[in-house]
Amino acid sequence: MKNIKILHVIHSFGIGGLERGLVNLINYSSPNFEHSILCLSETGDSETFLTKKIPIYELKKKNGSSLYFLRQVAKAIKDLSPDIVHTRNWSGIDPILAARISGNYKIVHSEHGWGMDDPYGDLTKRKIIRRFTSIFVDEYISVSNQINTWLRQKVKVNKNVTTIYNGVDKNKFINSYDLRSELNLPANSFLFGAVGRLDRIKGFDTLIDAFFMVKEQQKNCNLIIVGSGPEQEKLKSMNVDGVYFLGHRKDIPYIMKTFNVYI
Repeated sequence: MKNIKILHVIHSFGIGGLERGLVNLINYSSPNFEHSILCLSETGDSETFLTKKIPIYELKKKNGSSLYFLRQVAKAIKDLSPDIVHTRNWSGIDPILAARISGNYKIVHSEHGWGMDDPYGDLTKRKIIRRFTSIFVDEYISVSNQINTWLRQKVKVNKNVTTIYNGVDKNKFINSYDLRSELNLPANSFLFGAVGRLDRIKGFDTLIDAFFMVKEQQKNCNLIIVGSGPEQEKLKSMNVDGVYFLGHRKDIPYIMKTFNVYI
């Protein structure tokens, strides 16, 4: 039986939920699939989480779109000649067109959420473009029922939409780590914890404001934030007592076992 070649087209391969989902998909997939990744801009730290050696390509895209870049993506897809082109989110719209231009590939498009430039997916122009490009898509995947409903009822794509939740390997959460000792906190310290990309749309500033009110009443508690991103320095500058930023970590499952409350 011939292996199925899948080309995953993403904006970049840094740290984030979308990227983690792609890592899990590749690491746990059947050997009947051959994966490769095409980064429109560049690869990143998520590459280190891959347990399988797969080819990763970078196109070094600058801000904005152009006909030249569309041709560049089309050429890259044609050169790699996959069976399936899997695009994701708004940055994957141009690659949908490029895949159709470069050949008769099966195209799967996933939607994982929105950014601060369109936080609710309501921009009319983008909905129209998404609806138009749905002509070229064979199958849609959403990671939540909310996005599924949005694609069908607001964007009005004319193709099937399947919801597939992000998978979690429970076995990774068996062991815990003594985070309190690392941070020199009392053994009975109550820990709130959150993990994610430190991006404005994630609302970590609201979380810190809420924790400040809790801290006023319950002194023996702390907030642990794991992750990195563009809002990191701004969030640190809020300077709330009891908030700890751990940055990018590779032992997240162990750390999460230490939390009393995960947010």
